[in-house]
Amino acid sequence: MALAALALIAMVALAACGGGGDTAATPAATQAPADSGTTVDDTPPAQPSSTSGTEDLFILSRRFQSLELTLTAGDNVSVTYDSVGATTGGPGNLSGEGKVTAEVKLTIVDPVEEQIIVVDNMQTNTLEFQAELSGLYQLVFENPYLLQALSVNVDYTIN
Repeated sequence: MALAALALIAMVALAACGGGGDTAATPAATQAPADSGTTVDDTPPAQPSSTSGTEDLFILSRRFQSLELTLTAGDNVSVTYDSVGATTGGPGNLSGEGKVTAEVKLTIVDPVEEQIIVVDNMQTNTLEFQAELSGLYQLVFENPYLLQALSVNVDYTIN
């Protein structure tokens, strides 16, 4: 009898605490056996990398400046440039006066020193090319003027 009373008290206490009713069982996480041969790769796919930059070149009369890019075969390169001329000497350069329209010659040289692109006398231009060889490419900007310096702004993107 004492045992029956104790069981009754335990049931009442359990019911008062919210236990003993229908409860949904939470299934345990299952894991594939190690030898199943199935693997899950949740690494996101690699995005193509891109490099870009801006260079400001100052080129004295009848001189050249080079911009060097290290490329891998298959890289796509986009180059945009804009040149502005300024007469050499005099106080006009300090005040912003003396700026004139000016053209620059661009030659692109590949790693085996072959000229692959030559653009004669353009003030502003955008061009694209694909590297056929891996190595150092030179973008050579040449000032063809005798008495005028050039400022050339170059933007490039490598994909």
